[in-house]
Amino acid sequence: MQVSNIATRVRHAAVLLNLKTLVICFSTLIILGGVANAEVVYFEDFSSDPGYTTDYTPLAGEFFEWDSSQQVYTVRTKDDIGVIPKFAMSPTFDLVSGESFVLSFDLKVVESSIGHQEGIRFFSTPPHPGQTLFCDFYGTHNNLFTIRDGNGNDLNTDVAQLDVWYTVRITYNHSTKTADIIMLERSTGLVFFEAPGTPFNAVDYDYCALGSIPEHGEGDFSEMHYDNIRVERTGGGDICGNVDCLGVVDIDDVVYLIQYLFNNGPAPCDTDDDGIQDCW
Repeated sequence: MQVSNIATRVRHAAVLLNLKTLVICFSTLIILGGVANAEVVYFEDFSSDPGYTTDYTPLAGEFFEWDSSQQVYTVRTKDDIGVIPKFAMSPTFDLVSGESFVLSFDLKVVESSIGHQEGIRFFSTPPHPGQTLFCDFYGTHNNLFTIRDGNGNDLNTDVAQLDVWYTVRITYNHSTKTADIIMLERSTGLVFFEAPGTPFNAVDYDYCALGSIPEHGEGDFSEMHYDNIRVERTGGGDICGNVDCLGVVDIDDVVYLIQYLFNNGPAPCDTDDDGIQDCW
């Protein structure tokens, strides 16, 4: 009788193991399906010279440089008199226009300035004044990031820290004109700032620019480092396989789904708040 009970438990365990294996395989297919549905328009991890250019002549102490040892891009600019754009510009890529996308990039503020903001901006060719999607860091008087869609919608983050890498992800739904915005501390994965369902009407863009526009002529410097700039078309508001609502599809989504099914974890995300899980 005891042997029979053991055998029954072994069979149950085997069935459960096979079920979990099937779920893992199925989840992986979902994730791969999500990746297939996204088109990478531009990606730069600075593992090689990115070919960025600038038509601005740097002042003493300023630089626009690819750091080959750290594999990042570094920009240092001075807040001098005169509103002169100071940017290093990427090569152009396919125009992102009137469509949903996921935009992500890593930023680290090394030095901040009271007088001007430094960050990353996305323009179309030729650039139109004011029509810029950007994420800028505003200096020592408030030490926060501002994210703007180029059409009048913007939001400020919580107070950020110097010398900390932040990962920014903007998941834009063109049909609803909203974006799920999240910022993570890159080293820990902890959420620094989150703003789901933010009103957002993104401008068109086909290149990015790293740098600043001085405003007050304070004479101090700001320095920022950049990494992992990625633009993906998604073709819709929901991304297949994005079960954790972080705007990208990766192995974390597989783990998230398994936790939900077998360990009473949180349910997959509901990106449009209609009470239905959208992404699996």
